[in-house]
Amino acid sequence: VPFVLPAPFMVDAARGSTGMVKVTMRPCAERDLWRITYAPDTKWLAGAQFPVTLDPAVISKKQTGAMEDNYITSTQPDTVQNAAYEVLRVSNNHSSFGVSKAFIRFLDSSLPQIDSSYYITKAMLSVRTAAANSYNLSANPTSGACVYLREVLSAWSAGSLTYNNAPAVNGKAADYAYMTAANTEYTFDISNLVRKWYTGTNHGVALEMSGSAAVNLY
Repeated sequence: VPFVLPAPFMVDAARGSTGMVKVTMRPCAERDLWRITYAPDTKWLAGAQFPVTLDPAVISKKQTGAMEDNYITSTQPDTVQNAAYEVLRVSNNHSSFGVSKAFIRFLDSSLPQIDSSYYITKAMLSVRTAAANSYNLSANPTSGACVYLREVLSAWSAGSLTYNNAPAVNGKAADYAYMTAANTEYTFDISNLVRKWYTGTNHGVALEMSGSAAVNLY
């Protein structure tokens, strides 16, 4: 979600005029946190009718666009799963599904257009667990399951992805979510990965699971 902050302004109670505001912005010691300071025009304030409203508007645009995704499973190691299937299966050492991993990539053409002056402050990926007893999967999940998000390290295509040809993923998880309930949304922080995507390296992400659980994700 790229966003812009238009020049703010002040309006007094009489709403007869507007005052100017000087804006400064600087990074804080805490990572990804910036401090914005608004300095009102004191001369205008002296003649204003209080209360005065300062309007620091923020304009954002949510971006949804082209993406590809599919999942792989060790029970069908050479089979390309139907990429049109509306859920992604993730499992580990499951009695019925073995090891399954979900792969997701937002195409470069669908990323919001930004220039070199932009700084990506935060990027999140949200998934939702399927309802209980859906898609022939009795646990979505009925017990806690830890799902790890990892960077994919080389190119892949949803139309040819299988368990046996799947690309390698980063051994260090970028984030994780502990999923405990069906039909519930869980969020991963992918800020560092998205910053990397804008430098030209974008192979997407993979979702893996620990334990012996299984889950279907939207």
